[in-house]
Amino acid sequence: MRPVYESDADRDRQTLVKVKVERILKQVLMPLPPRHHFDYAATTAGAVTELIEVKCRNIPHQQHDTFMLCTSKFTAAGWYTLINPDIKVSLWVQWTDALGYLDMTVPYPDWRMGGRTDRGDDQDIGLVTHIPISAFTLYDCVNPE
Repeated sequence: MRPVYESDADRDRQTLVKVKVERILKQVLMPLPPRHHFDYAATTAGAVTELIEVKCRNIPHQQHDTFMLCTSKFTAAGWYTLINPDIKVSLWVQWTDALGYLDMTVPYPDWRMGGRTDRGDDQDIGLVTHIPISAFTLYDCVNPE
C-alpha cells in the first residue's frame, strides 16, 4: 500500500478551505474516508448534492498557466456522474491569493505524463491533466463571498 503523505498541517489547511466552501455553497461538507476519490460530500438535509476535491497550494494562482491534477480524479468524477447525473463534482484550489472553483465534469483535453518528483516515489508520476487557470472561477482568498 502507498504511504500517506498528507500531514496534520495539510489537513488543517484543507479544513480552512472547507469552511470557506461551506459559506459559498451554503451547504455542510462531510468528510469522506481516507483514500476516497474525493475529500468531501456537500449535503443538504442529509442528501449528497456534490462531491468535492480540495487542493492547497503555497503559490499565487497565476504563477503557472495551468493547474495539474491526476487524470484519475476526472475519471472518478465521470463515473460518479454516470451513476447519478444529479451529483455535481468540483475541484476547489486554495492558492496564496485566491480560492478557485472548477466543475470536474467539463472535459479538459490537455493530458500529459507528469507529477511530483520531490518525494522520490515512482508512483507520483503518471497521467495528469493540465487545466488552464482561466477555467477556474476565482474568489478572494480572505473574503470569498
